[in-house]
Amino acid sequence: MSNELLGAKFSLSTQNLALDGSAIKQGYTLGPIEVDAATALATLKALGRLPVMDLLDFDVKVYVAGPQGKVSVQNISGKLCVAFVPEALNPVEERTPEETLAMVHSIEGSAPTAATEPGASREAEIMSMEASRRRGWRAVFDSYVVLAVLLAVGAAMAYLSFSERTPDGLEMVRDTAKIAAFNAQLNGRYGSPSATVLVLENGKLTGLEPKGTTGDQEVRFTFTYRFAMRADHVVILLSNGALLEVQPKDSVSFLASNYPLLDK
Repeated sequence: MSNELLGAKFSLSTQNLALDGSAIKQGYTLGPIEVDAATALATLKALGRLPVMDLLDFDVKVYVAGPQGKVSVQNISGKLCVAFVPEALNPVEERTPEETLAMVHSIEGSAPTAATEPGASREAEIMSMEASRRRGWRAVFDSYVVLAVLLAVGAAMAYLSFSERTPDGLEMVRDTAKIAAFNAQLNGRYGSPSATVLVLENGKLTGLEPKGTTGDQEVRFTFTYRFAMRADHVVILLSNGALLEVQPKDSVSFLASNYPLLDK
């Protein structure tokens, strides 16, 4: 642990998890409590050690707050993925436990502050103006920038009225065998290599965008997700509250845009 963190205090709370990060506690929100850096660090390390398969059926999170804000931390495929709260308005980044504490404790070299700071609304406005210059709705929905903004804005109201209950009209899939079957069926890359590609992989959604003219792609956003049923129809509920619809012919859709399966 860095010297800067010694003696620091943090506010710690958990969702569906014991306060020490050692065990899943379904349906519980525990804390917040004030802890020292060593305790917060131990909880984050314990979260990172939880078996990935045990997490598929639960939206498990640790919240850590300090002088520079509050972050949400999740174990995604064995890695700690961190976003400032509200998660719907901030990017998700992979961080170590030490880096996570640095983010909220204002240590030199830590991550940028949350989108609630001055300038964030201007950035969103610029993104929106850029989208409006594109020709036609298809071009707009093919833009990764617009998709990310729509996912965020579409979930902002869900965040503001957040509760632990299942969204109206949906029944969460909790059977591990069914979850494994849906993963096997729906894991893959969707979209267009020349625009946005959505990668579904065992509870993690990654948005990719072409990088220059090399053909390489770079990550633009990441969310966890769970499966739910609307009547007999499968939907994908993202961690920020947005919904992806599973279509009959190997594709997924969000609002008016359809993303066909590219490969498994």
